[in-house]
Amino acid sequence: MIEIASILCPVDLSPASRRALDHAFMLARWYDSTVTVLEVVQTFFPPTAFGGAAAATLTSAQLEDLDRELDVFVQSASGTGVKTTL
Repeated sequence: MIEIASILCPVDLSPASRRALDHAFMLARWYDSTVTVLEVVQTFFPPTAFGGAAAATLTSAQLEDLDRELDVFVQSASGTGVKTTL
């Protein structure tokens, strides 16, 4: 049988990523693994008819808000008893 020690699960806080996280937790319970949750945030916006591409810089307050949202997202998933890192 194979061993899986760590599972990386990128999320964007959408319903689809919720299902992916639930599956990652299920696999982690099966293999007694750790789940690392990575939040993906769009900070680059493609060019528009009115100008070129733009990249957003997040402030420390925005980063703290994202951390809180990720904590709530992970805590509300079915990851009871699973080792998780953010």
